Amino acid sequence: MNIQWLNYSLGSYTGLNDHSAVSEHSLNYSISSLKLTDAGRYTCSFFVSALMSTNIIPSRANNEFTSIIVKIPNGENPSVAQLKPYYRVGDNIDLICSATYPSYITTNVNMQWLNSSNRTLHSYTGINNNTEHTISYIINNVSLSDAGQYTCQYNISSTNHSFVLPSDNLRTSVNVTVNGTIKSPKLIAISSSSLILSWSPPATHQSIPIIGYNYTCIGINVSYTMTGSVSNTSLSVTLLGLIPFRKYTCNVTAITRYGRGISANVNAVTDEAAPSKVTSLNVASVQSNTSFLIWWSLPNEANGIIANYTVTISHYDNNTVIHNLTTNNLAITVSTGLIEYIPYIISD
Repeated sequence: MNIQWLNYSLGSYTGLNDHSAVSEHSLNYSISSLKLTDAGRYTCSFFVSALMSTNIIPSRANNEFTSIIVKIPNGENPSVAQLKPYYRVGDNIDLICSATYPSYITTNVNMQWLNSSNRTLHSYTGINNNTEHTISYIINNVSLSDAGQYTCQYNISSTNHSFVLPSDNLRTSVNVTVNGTIKSPKLIAISSSSLILSWSPPATHQSIPIIGYNYTCIGINVSYTMTGSVSNTSLSVTLLGLIPFRKYTCNVTAITRYGRGISANVNAVTDEAAPSKVTSLNVASVQSNTSFLIWWSLPNEANGIIANYTVTISHYDNNTVIHNLTTNNLAITVSTGLIEYIPYIISD
């Protein structure tokens, strides 16, 4: 009885030539410390041949097959480069993942970056040569919708061996946090000397608590700066002591334990107010001393748009008003109702 164990793909062989007169013969083949190279199809083959006579033809060989399927063992989880605690809208993010797997047969390293929906964002396959393999995924001009969990995974597969199963997917996940800008603030004039600055929290801050808000307001072409901080429950502040009819710009920023978010800006103009008095009021008599030419300069503070000027002429003795004249100019001539050598009071 001739019995053999054969593995054709790997060229291994063990055999038994049993001369005993028993009805059942057996041949065991043991594989210790199973390796990936032991995977494959194994054939048990036997035939009967005459012991002493060369004239007796051996029986045909009888074969039975079995397979040894080996699963590639798992390696270490992939390593992901450390991310910032949070990113701001418009930043660029480079997700970098690396893995090393020692292998003694030809294998492939298959790596992917996945989003929170398990959709593949980027993939890479390379021949495993026992060196570090790296895969990157870049998010340019990050937006709020890019916030979430990202997962790097890899497995090891055989390149050309149908009896070797790939390893499990080994994963490492990271969270990308994007701090949003607060919703557009409002700056509303409530008088000629005050404004109310109000805002709403960011659309999302990825569960990172807001601990407060910083604000800064400055005057345009006017010496004014106001900075301050308020708690996370305060969503408005009143600005006082402003100059009428001037433009002011403010920005508001949400603050977390990781720092400042992106500032949101707003502009507004305070209400108009009464102008200050005109400067350099002058008068001269003309035309035989019965007419006045009156002229003046602009007020130091217009406090708005000057529509016109009113000139009032009254008697010096009893303040009786003789004329209330309106003009858009910086001079006016008064030629009626005046008496020579009589004193008058002129106001503008």
